[in-house]
Amino acid sequence: MPKWSIVAIASSNLFHLDTANVNYYGISITISSNSNTLSGNTTNYNNVGFILTNSSSNTLSGNKANYNVQNGFSLNTFSNSNTLTKNSANKNGFYGYRDDSTGSGTLGTANSYSSDTCSGNGFGGSSPSGLGSPQP
Repeated sequence: MPKWSIVAIASSNLFHLDTANVNYYGISITISSNSNTLSGNTTNYNNVGFILTNSSSNTLSGNKANYNVQNGFSLNTFSNSNTLTKNSANKNGFYGYRDDSTGSGTLGTANSYSSDTCSGNGFGGSSPSGLGSPQP
């Protein structure tokens, strides 16, 4: 299994209609990669579908993360001011959406979530609960 399929260590990129299946990370936005746009991408059967690490001001819309071993979408403590809209995360092993940040965003995270959906995830729809609907 490859370690990752698509990795951004840069800013202001557009990732559109990409597919990343059967990798450790499907799509990884990392190390201060800011202001990227990810839309219409699909990540299935990876360890983690989408992961944002130490990255801010990214926009994720209309992406799908299904059947990943851990989380569909994962944002670490130092990823903030990101916007997630109309994404779906279904049947992942852990959570559909896991956000470890804290701030004034959605449900006390440092990020904004709107109209995201999730169902059938192993540990629940999201952590914190309520980032996507319906919760399991």
